[in-house]
Amino acid sequence: MDSKIVKYVIGEDREACECFEPLWQRVLREYKPTKPLALMLPCTWGKPYRESYLTQYILGGLLASCDKLLEGEKFKEAREYLDSYEHKDVLDVVDVWHMSSCGFVPEEMERTFDPETGYAFFAYDWDSERATEEDIEGWFVAARRRAPEWVNTYRSLYEKTFVYLREGSKSREVMTPYYEDKGRVVDSYLSGPQDFPTVVRWLSLNGRREEVDLPLITSFSISFLAFQVVEAVMSLAKSSE
Repeated sequence: MDSKIVKYVIGEDREACECFEPLWQRVLREYKPTKPLALMLPCTWGKPYRESYLTQYILGGLLASCDKLLEGEKFKEAREYLDSYEHKDVLDVVDVWHMSSCGFVPEEMERTFDPETGYAFFAYDWDSERATEEDIEGWFVAARRRAPEWVNTYRSLYEKTFVYLREGSKSREVMTPYYEDKGRVVDSYLSGPQDFPTVVRWLSLNGRREEVDLPLITSFSISFLAFQVVEAVMSLAKSSE
C-alpha cells in the first residue's frame, strides 16, 4: 500500500519559506474561487489554519456580529439572500485565505500534499519569537514576491476582498500597497489600547506560547469587519435581483 511521507518543516529561515514555492505555484494554477468575497487572515500556529483556535475565534466573532446585524430591518435583503445558501450565513459567500510563510493558502487547499517535493501546507512550524531579523527579512522578500502574484491572479475574481491583518505587522505592510482603494477592501485595525481587555487571551499548546496576532481581535475590529461584510452581501443581493 502506498503511503506518503510528509517533510515536516521546523524553522524560520529563508529556506522554510522557499521550500513551499512549488505548492504555492500549484495554488495559482489550480485554485478557482467559487465564492464572491475573500477574507485574508493571518497565519496561525495551529494547522490546518481553519481548524486553529485563532481562526475559529475570528470567524466565530465575525458570524456572531453578522447575525446581530442581519436581525435588523436595514439588512433584510442580505438576510433573505443568504437564506438560499446551505448554512444561511456570510461564510457561504466568503472564501477564507491565510497569508503565511508558505504563500497564500485557500481553505480548500490547506491539506494539500505535493508528492514531488514531499511538503504540505499543514506540516510546518514558524515561531516569530525565535525568528531573527534575517529570518523576517527572508520571509518579507518571499511575501513581496508572492503578493502581486495573488493580486494579479485573484483580485478580479472577487467582488470584494477583506484584509484582516494586525496593524504594524509585516503581513499588513506587504498587502497595504495593493488595497489603498477603500472601495475594494477594508483593513481591520486596532482602535487603541483601551480595547485590549476585550481580547480573550487564549494560549495554545497547553499554555506554552501565545498567538502573536491575538491583539488584532478586538470588539471594535470584529464589529467593523462584520459591518463591511454584511454591506458587501447587501450589494450581492441587489445585483442578483
